[in-house]
Amino acid sequence: MTAFPIEEVACQVAVEADAPVGEPLRPETKAAIENAESDPQTVDRRCVRCTEEQARELVEYFDRAAATLELRGDYERSTSCAQAAEVIRRTLHGRVTTT
Repeated sequence: MTAFPIEEVACQVAVEADAPVGEPLRPETKAAIENAESDPQTVDRRCVRCTEEQARELVEYFDRAAATLELRGDYERSTSCAQAAEVIRRTLHGRVTTT
């Protein structure tokens, strides 16, 4: 299992019925976010626990969501999704710099 903190805003994007990008998350991946506990450090984040495969799916999903939301002018949610993708990427592979 892999665990990482994700902003509440990004979590809400991932579990919304009308996914902002292409295909929605697989049910088991969506459930990992829905069942994530609030981070004890801050209520603005959830601690998501999932398999490595689900984490990779989330990276792809949040990358697509960030791009789509940015094009729509929804910068707050776009930024949260981009940050979520980067947190997961770093958790999986160590520190990664994206351009």
